[in-house]
Amino acid sequence: MHLTNFNDDRVIKIAGQFIFAAFLIMIMSSMYGNTISALTKRGMLPGFKFLSLAAGIDIGEHLISFNNSSSNLRAIAVGLLNTLSISILAIVFSTALGLFVGLCRLSKNWLVKNIALVYIEVIRNIPLLVLLLFWYRAVFMGLPHIKEAITIGKFQTAEGFTGAHLFFSNRGMVLAWPTTGPGWSSYIYIIIGAVLISVIFGIYLNYRGKTTGRKPMTLL
Repeated sequence: MHLTNFNDDRVIKIAGQFIFAAFLIMIMSSMYGNTISALTKRGMLPGFKFLSLAAGIDIGEHLISFNNSSSNLRAIAVGLLNTLSISILAIVFSTALGLFVGLCRLSKNWLVKNIALVYIEVIRNIPLLVLLLFWYRAVFMGLPHIKEAITIGKFQTAEGFTGAHLFFSNRGMVLAWPTTGPGWSSYIYIIIGAVLISVIFGIYLNYRGKTTGRKPMTLL
C-alpha cells in the first residue's frame, strides 16, 4: 500500500493552501452572519432596494438633472459622471501643462529655461501626498469662509442683489463668465484673425532667421 510522503514540500504547500482557504471561508461566513444579524435587528434587510429610495441630499455640481428627491442610484450616477469629467479635465490640462513646461525647459531663453527647471525639480521631488496636504491645509483651509469671501468688482443690481466679478473663499473661486450678446460673433472673428496673424508672423520670423542667419525673435 502506497502511503503519501508528508515530508514532501509539494504536499505541505498544497495542504497549507487548503487550510488557509478553509480558515478564510470560516472568517467570511462569520462576518456575513454577523452583518445579517445586525441588519435584521435594525429592520434593514440586505438588498438593492435602497437604490430606488430618495437620496435626500443635494449635489452642487451635476451633469444630469438631480435634486434631493432623486434616487440613490441617480446620485451614484451623478458622482460617477462628476468623477469622470474631473478626471478627463485633469488629464487634458496636466498633459498640456507638462508639454508646455517641457518645451520651456528646452528653450534657449535663459529666464524661461531656468524657471521651468526650478518648477520641474521642485514639483518632481515632492511626494504627491505632501503636495495635496499642503494645498488643502496651508492654502484652502487658510482662506476665508463663504460669508467672508474675498470679492473683486463688487456691485449691486437694480433688483437689489449683490454680486462681484470674483468670489474667493475656502469653497473655491467663482469668476464672472461672459454671456453671448448681439455683437458677440464679431469678437470670434477678431480672435481668429489675431491667431492667424500671429501664426503667419511667427512663420515669417523663422523664415527670415533661416535666410539671414540671425536668431528669430520668438519667445521660446
